[in-house]
Amino acid sequence: MRQILDGILEGIIAVDHMGKVTHSNASIWSVFGIKDKDPTGLSPDTFLKTSRLDNFFENAMTDKETVHVIMSKDHRQIDTIITPLLNELGIAVGAVGLFRDISESERLEMTRRDYVANISHELRTPLTAMRGLLEPLSEGKVKSETDRQRYYGILMRETLRLSRLINDMLELSRIQAKRTAILMMAFEPKQMLSDLLFRFQAGADEKEQTLTSNLTEFSEDLPYLWGNPDRVEQILIILLDNALKYTPQGGDISLNIYLHDNYLSVEVQNSGDGIRPEDLDHVFDRFFKADRAHNQPGTGLGLSIAKELADQMGYRLYVNSELNNGATFTLDIGYAANIAVTKDVEALEVDDDTQPEEAQDRDTSAPLDVSEENTADISEVGAESDEQEATEVPEETEDKASKENNKNGRSWLKKRKRNNLE
Repeated sequence: MRQILDGILEGIIAVDHMGKVTHSNASIWSVFGIKDKDPTGLSPDTFLKTSRLDNFFENAMTDKETVHVIMSKDHRQIDTIITPLLNELGIAVGAVGLFRDISESERLEMTRRDYVANISHELRTPLTAMRGLLEPLSEGKVKSETDRQRYYGILMRETLRLSRLINDMLELSRIQAKRTAILMMAFEPKQMLSDLLFRFQAGADEKEQTLTSNLTEFSEDLPYLWGNPDRVEQILIILLDNALKYTPQGGDISLNIYLHDNYLSVEVQNSGDGIRPEDLDHVFDRFFKADRAHNQPGTGLGLSIAKELADQMGYRLYVNSELNNGATFTLDIGYAANIAVTKDVEALEVDDDTQPEEAQDRDTSAPLDVSEENTADISEVGAESDEQEATEVPEETEDKASKENNKNGRSWLKKRKRNNLE
C-alpha cells in the first residue's frame, strides 16, 4: 500500500471521521513546495492545520459532498479535490484528498489565451482599416480620382501588412516544428556585416539617425564562424530593423563586434526608450510589443523568429536594457576552428551524396559548448522544409548550392585542423 501511494505523483491525504490523518504519501510535500518531508518536525496533521486544509476536509464530511477548489500557495496553483467516505448507512467515516500542482498547465493556458488575443488584434487592425476604405469605394462615394488613388494605396499597404503577418506566423511555425533545414558550415562574417551596414544606412539617413560600427577597426578577415550564414543574416536583419524602428529621429544605432576566446559577439545597440524591467523576460515572446497600444509597425514576431533560429544553431541571443537608456541585443556565435580542432567530426567526413541522411541534429541544450561530447554530428540541424515561398530559389538549385557551401566549409575546416595539428 505504501509503495502504491508513494508511486503516485499527486499528493494524497486520507483522514478518519475525527479529522486525523490515516494515510499520506511523499508527493504531498513536493506538491506544496516543501522540499524535505517533516523539515522541522512537521507532521501531516500539523500540515493540515497550518495550511487550513482541515476546513475543506471537515466541510466534505459534514456536507457529504465532494469539495473542489484551486488553491494558491507561493506562486503555485494547486488543484484540490476532497471526497467524503461514506459507509453503508450514509455516515461519513473519513475523507480522501487529492492534490495536484497545475501551475504549468495554468501558465500554458494563459499563454494560449494571450496568443489568441494578440493574433486576433493583429488581424483585426488591417481588416478594419480595409473595410473602412472599401465601403465608400464600393458605394461610389469617392468621386475624386486623387482620393481613389490614395484609398488604393492605403489598401495595398494594409494588404501587405496582413501578408507579412501571415508569412511570419508560418515561418515561426516551421522553425519551431524544425521543418526548415539549417545547414551548418564555416563562413567568414566580415563581408556580410559590411553589406548589412550598407543596406540599413539609407533607412538611418531617412530618419536622420547615426549608424556606426567598429567593423573598420578589423583590417584583416574575422575568424571563421560555424553556422548558417543566411540564417545569421536573417537574425541580424531583424535586430537592425528593430533598432531603426524604435530609435527616435536623430538617435544613434551601432553594430559592433567583439572577439572572445571561443566565440564572437555581435551587438546591436540603439538609443531608444529602452525596455521596462518587467518586460525584459517577454521580449522574445510571440506578438510581444513594449508599445501596449500596438501603434508601432511590425507583426511582433520578428524577435521570436530570431530567438528560435539562434537556439537551433546553438547560439546565445539576449538583451540588456534600461528604461530611457536604449537597448542592446547581443548574438554570440561560436568559432568554426573550435569545432575542427576539438574532434574529428564524423559528419564532416560523410560524402556529399549521403550527408543529409547520416548527419544528425546538433545538441543545442548548451549553446557555444564545444567540448568533445557536444561537437559530433552537427553538420545539419532540422529537417527538410515541406514548403517553400514562391520567391525562394528552386529546390534543386538550392540543394546544389548548399552542397557546394558545405563542401567549401569542410575543406576549410580540414585545412585548419591540419595546420593546428602540425
